[in-house]
Amino acid sequence: MKNILIGILSIAILLSIFPIFNSKAEGLSKPSGTSIKATLYLYGLNNEFGKMIYNRSGQYLEYVFNAHNLLPNTKYNLIYYPQKPIGLICIGEETSTNGGELNITEKEIHITSIPFNSDINGNTQTTTYEDGTTGGKIWLLPSDQVDCPHMIFKTNTLTNVLYEDTLIYFWKW
Repeated sequence: MKNILIGILSIAILLSIFPIFNSKAEGLSKPSGTSIKATLYLYGLNNEFGKMIYNRSGQYLEYVFNAHNLLPNTKYNLIYYPQKPIGLICIGEETSTNGGELNITEKEIHITSIPFNSDINGNTQTTTYEDGTTGGKIWLLPSDQVDCPHMIFKTNTLTNVLYEDTLIYFWKW
């Protein structure tokens, strides 16, 4: 019995130290104090996960995004999803490796702000987050599900998507 309790306690401690491996973890994304840098985590339904380190302000949206456990050899798009009425904005594209790993580094995304003024998640009265959180949604999904030039999804049923654990802010200066 003592060994079982020690095992359970060990697992609980490991999950608290390394929460990124817990695909149900929420709220890990946080700005780094007063730093210009912030971190966003994205999670899928099949233990896929990603981490985006981005500048919260600047001349351009700059970021590094790494994802793991994705479909192998699959082209993915990182998108900003302001929802209606604008559609979606593709902010990065890359193909996963044989092992399902992905890295996207973007240095000059020309975007004025996230969220846009018309983004429903930019306002506490209309946000889709029940707790009133505001900002912009960032998702990663296979490229065959989006039409970037027309800013639309190609299907009504999205699969293999990584969703944000919180909303982000970016301001162009």
